[in-house]
Amino acid sequence: MKKILLVAILICAISALSFAGTASTSANVTANVTAAVTVTNNLPMAFGNVTLGTSPIVAANTGAAAAFTISGAANTATGVAIVYPATLVSGANSMPFTSSVLPRTNTVAGAAGSVTTSTIDAFTVTGALTSNIGALFLYVGGQITVDAAQAAGSYSGTITVTVTQ
Repeated sequence: MKKILLVAILICAISALSFAGTASTSANVTANVTAAVTVTNNLPMAFGNVTLGTSPIVAANTGAAAAFTISGAANTATGVAIVYPATLVSGANSMPFTSSVLPRTNTVAGAAGSVTTSTIDAFTVTGALTSNIGALFLYVGGQITVDAAQAAGSYSGTITVTVTQ
């Protein structure tokens, strides 16, 4: 009797499973490929001829400032990191360079009516910038300190701009 009852329960269980039904759904998969981010140096920073014992400044809003164009996806947060040289070098000689000068604003302007400015005071900075056209324009100023006994020569250094989107 127990065997018959056990067989009957198994048959009912199997029958119930076959009538349980199935359901399914689906989801779309999408991807948006954005433009690659690029940064281009358009102009170097140029102090020109300088006088001994002075501390000339190149303001970010002048034609002597370093100029960069940042291109990428429009309306996308853009991180900008700027590394300034601590010194400018000519052979074995050097002179201090600083970015903390007045005006202490490096201008970042997006064209077509979208203008953003960002105050950049430190040797390494990051910020989130957006542009409605996918282009930002960065102008970087600085200051050098020319010692009264500075050796004559052509001094140079490197500003590195790294951009992420």
